Amino acid sequence: MQDLRAKVISGFAWESSTKLFVQILSWVSTIWVARILTPSDYGIVAISGVFVGLCLKLAGMGLGSAIVNKKSVSKSDLDNFFWVSNALAILAYLLLYNLSPFISEYYEVPELNSVLRVASLIIFVSSLSIVPRALLDRAMKFKHTAIINGIASTSITVSALAMAFSGFGYWTLIYSTILGEVIMAAGVYIAHPYLPSGFGSFGNNRASYKYGANVLGSRIIDHINNQWVTIIGGAVLGKTLVGSYQMARTIALIPLSKISEIIFKIIFASFSRIQDDIPRSKKIFIQMYRYLLLASAPMFSGIALVSDELILLLLGEKWLTALIPIKIICISNIFMISNFFFYKVLDGLGRSDISLKYQLIGLIAFPTLIYYASSWGLNAMLMAWFIVIPIGFIYLTMQIFKVLDLTLYEFFQTVLPSLASTLGMTAVLIAMNSILLASELPSAYILTLKILMGSFTYFTLLLIFFRSSFREVLTLIRSN
Repeated sequence: MQDLRAKVISGFAWESSTKLFVQILSWVSTIWVARILTPSDYGIVAISGVFVGLCLKLAGMGLGSAIVNKKSVSKSDLDNFFWVSNALAILAYLLLYNLSPFISEYYEVPELNSVLRVASLIIFVSSLSIVPRALLDRAMKFKHTAIINGIASTSITVSALAMAFSGFGYWTLIYSTILGEVIMAAGVYIAHPYLPSGFGSFGNNRASYKYGANVLGSRIIDHINNQWVTIIGGAVLGKTLVGSYQMARTIALIPLSKISEIIFKIIFASFSRIQDDIPRSKKIFIQMYRYLLLASAPMFSGIALVSDELILLLLGEKWLTALIPIKIICISNIFMISNFFFYKVLDGLGRSDISLKYQLIGLIAFPTLIYYASSWGLNAMLMAWFIVIPIGFIYLTMQIFKVLDLTLYEFFQTVLPSLASTLGMTAVLIAMNSILLASELPSAYILTLKILMGSFTYFTLLLIFFRSSFREVLTLIRSN
């Protein structure tokens, strides 16, 4: 048990530290690119992302997760998964290539036709690397994946800045993403070489395909559920408001977009290895969920509280339509990141059926409420989205209680340090806000003071009332 815990904590520390440098570059890149591009540019790419992302998941068929989750995997199994995934990639690309004119016409965005056909090339690159990428995760070689992710993310950041300044417009976001995926694929093949030597056998992999189908179903529905505002809003509100929504999502997720990706990958691989040992699973769940909330709750709340100054100062007046969406999304994300964490744990434990049921709840509720609210604009659509998220949180929490034999008291003890300290920080910043606005200080000074006061308040409350949690964070940092 100590060996697994050491791998989990070491993996988290290694990848977190690598991502920190990349994340700082990503912040700078996002800000500068957003100042150059327009909301309509982001809207075009956001709409295309709905369909490209869907085809990516269809091509993957959940087979990467099946490889990680399988108790033993042979070369024949890997070959079979490789060829099936790549055959599906060809079919997915051809499907999207032929549908792109109709999608472009439906959304009344002529640029979508060419954007979809170029952006969907990423499907081939992703499918080619599905096996070595899964093998790295299966072996829990998080140091290797951290370095590869760091190099790929840096290439995206640098290329996006160069192309934005060179006048590539919305193609900046397309080309830089494809480049990053190519570098990622090359990296995983170098770290874990793999070449198929045959076609393998379907017969020995029926259970894996069944598991992969559950994961695929869950991921497709999850993707669609996360894109309902874009799917409906793109047709009702237009590409410019969808672009504002996309920027709001990007800003709201900036602090943890990479960190959460790390945690989910590590957690899935870790729980897959110990899925038959519930006490060990429970202990690791409590520890990692506490870490996740300690990092995410204050960041999401903090961004919502400083968003007024953040948008105006860093992005400019053309992005003011993203202001209220950022606040709504940040508060929603406290629940959303928990939901993601819960169903990744359940997937790792072999209960992808629960994840699928959770997604089906959203598939019914999200489009119904969001479409109804679309008559009142983007903010109303986001409020409808916000209403549904806690329902999924309650369902998944109840399932976690059952699967891990977790008690309400244990859960409360896990979430208390981060949530109590975050509420205290929020109260201080709200009280402070009226004083700062009355002072007529420049936006830069107000933003700086809010960040400093919020950070000081949060860590002070954590240190005074929840010292053990504070020490855990320090231990995590030192373990790097």
